[in-house]
Amino acid sequence: MYELARKGIEVERQPVKIKIYDLKFLEYTHPILKIRVRSSSGTYIRALADDIGKALGTGAYLEELRRTKIDGYDVKDARKLEELTPETWHKFAIDITPK
Repeated sequence: MYELARKGIEVERQPVKIKIYDLKFLEYTHPILKIRVRSSSGTYIRALADDIGKALGTGAYLEELRRTKIDGYDVKDARKLEELTPETWHKFAIDITPK
């Protein structure tokens, strides 16, 4: 869906049940609203931005998205590129083999 959205192609989406566990308004500097969302898998954040804009009667779109956590992975555990050398990369490797 995001690839089509980037090309400006709009596709009718079927509603999907999702859960929003937490939604925080972090900052508002007209016209930019920054939020943090903790949601279930399958949440289409671009659609959430559109829904928020419709609810506010203003319209909205997603300008930037940063995933900070997915499954057992958290950005706080990320390493700087400089830390990954031929001698050290193996210390940071994570087994992603399906269980």
